[in-house]
Amino acid sequence: MSTNIFYLIYSLFYVYSIANAKGYGSTDIVITKVEICKGPKRVDCAGASFIMKNNLSLTYELDLKRDITLSGGKIEGSCEGKPFVKYQMKNPCDNLFIKSLFKTFVNISDSCMVAKGQYKFLVDVENISQKYYNGVYFFGNWTYKSVFYGNSCNVICNVIELIITPKKKY
Repeated sequence: MSTNIFYLIYSLFYVYSIANAKGYGSTDIVITKVEICKGPKRVDCAGASFIMKNNLSLTYELDLKRDITLSGGKIEGSCEGKPFVKYQMKNPCDNLFIKSLFKTFVNISDSCMVAKGQYKFLVDVENISQKYYNGVYFFGNWTYKSVFYGNSCNVICNVIELIITPKKKY
């Protein structure tokens, strides 16, 4: 689940960085669906669950059964069903943005090893959008899929669907 959030955050950053003059701006973001998916490995080395709160934030619980070094990851984003961004990583920690997100949510070493343990964290989409992207995105129905894994097992895989609309003026 946190992978999906990582993907969401990275995708929003990417979208913001290439934005053109129309179809984007200050936004309201609503989470419409979150689900856990199956990663590319046959074995999962973590259990994950989530609780969606008021369509603006999620509480994730990740139960990592053993120490695992991340060896790959993929983030895909589509808007209105059309592929928009695809980012594949051989070492997720080589990307400073992705590594900083992992450091925020889990106990990860400089060598990209996530320590065994139970992690519970709140992901506030509105807060993240303001903090990292100044609340400016492309509008539309977005789907983000993110997956991160080690050599022998999946760590995180999830899909999140969002509706991003122009910010309401009060």
